Amino acid sequence: MEWYKAEVEEKDLERIFVISSNEWSDLSRSFRVVDISEKVAENTDNEIACEILGLTGKLRENPESFDRKIIMVGASFEGNFTLIDGNKRAIALNKVGKLIGNNIYLGISPKITSYRWAEQAMLSQKSIRNLHDPVR
Repeated sequence: MEWYKAEVEEKDLERIFVISSNEWSDLSRSFRVVDISEKVAENTDNEIACEILGLTGKLRENPESFDRKIIMVGASFEGNFTLIDGNKRAIALNKVGKLIGNNIYLGISPKITSYRWAEQAMLSQKSIRNLHDPVR
């Protein structure tokens, strides 16, 4: 694994995923940060959604003191990327439009695809690619 300091760009948003697990599946089966960001407000009975809404409030009240540390990994610089630290912070930042431009730590290794928790991001990448294949 090689580590880099990077900045989240708009083109990255569709390719950022939380670690796929049951605790996130109530908010989105895609595990994509953009999808979860949209579902948080309508799931106030969900513990994770409530935590994210609390973080969003803190971010709006005092953006300078908000912990913006996020760590992601991926098989290549093209993505997909899996958050391994800062899942809830990333979603809160995205909800207020501050994830783009945020500095992150990014680990890149082609071997990442062999990890079970990265499987959903890799499957989603194939699905996204299939959407763009020509119809015959």
